[in-house]
Amino acid sequence: MGRRLAVSAVAVAVTCAGAIVPSAEASRARPAPDQRLAGATVVKVQKASVASVVLPKTVRVWHPWLDPNEDDFKIEGGDGTVTFALVAADAPSSEPLVLLGGRLPEEADSALYLTHFGLGPEGPDWEGFWNLPKGRYRLYVFTQEPATLTLSFDGLGGRTTISPTGAARYEEKSPKVFVETGPVHNLYSAGATGTLDGEVSQLQVFWTREAAHVSSYSGFCWYNGAPPEDAIAFAPACPTADSQDIVELTGVWAGESMTVGNGLRLSVPTGRSGQGVWFASAAAVSDVGHTTAWLDLGL
Repeated sequence: MGRRLAVSAVAVAVTCAGAIVPSAEASRARPAPDQRLAGATVVKVQKASVASVVLPKTVRVWHPWLDPNEDDFKIEGGDGTVTFALVAADAPSSEPLVLLGGRLPEEADSALYLTHFGLGPEGPDWEGFWNLPKGRYRLYVFTQEPATLTLSFDGLGGRTTISPTGAARYEEKSPKVFVETGPVHNLYSAGATGTLDGEVSQLQVFWTREAAHVSSYSGFCWYNGAPPEDAIAFAPACPTADSQDIVELTGVWAGESMTVGNGLRLSVPTGRSGQGVWFASAAAVSDVGHTTAWLDLGL
């Protein structure tokens, strides 16, 4: 099945500063010594974990939505969604650098996605690569079950295996659907409120399947605290949101396709925060889905 993937990577300014696992201090642990990333880096975890790693030189990172079946970016195991993040350890809090990706659940064909904050507004180059600067990083994997990730870095040689052991905190929730127009799904909205304490980052990923495409709009919205009333807060266009991003996908094509979009908002200083998505399409949509997560990235 062909896929057309529209990626929306959105973040707000850092405010200077499901499944929930241990304390904020544990999530910031930096195992010593730092482990070096290699051209082929295999990461094995038993649960949500973090490790301190070193990227020895600036490399190009492949953007996997160009072909989700490539072995350059592979996730095996885990049960449903698996998320990873590389966070620059020495970047100033006002200018974070984050490379984040993951795998969607089986109902979304286990599709892969990748997004970033701080790698440049232009996105990947014409070949589908981002430049990732050398330096120290925290490598997070968020999963509830054992998982193995294979990450490839163009320009590095060798092969290595990393097994993070530091505890990482996150919360994942299935969003509640508030608007859904019958079997055609051409109008949809959903959202959820997280309860993970401390400064966390909000991530949501949204997908649709359609037999043909004419024109569509999708919007990601965020709340700094608990939304005032879910049915209003997560209605189409999120009328009371603290911030949101709207993506227009234009173009006409026939043939079944899958569209994946993601929204990332960094460092929300609250113990409760809401996030949601809405979608409107001029054509019938056969399937629609949405995941939400709150991640402690040590920012």
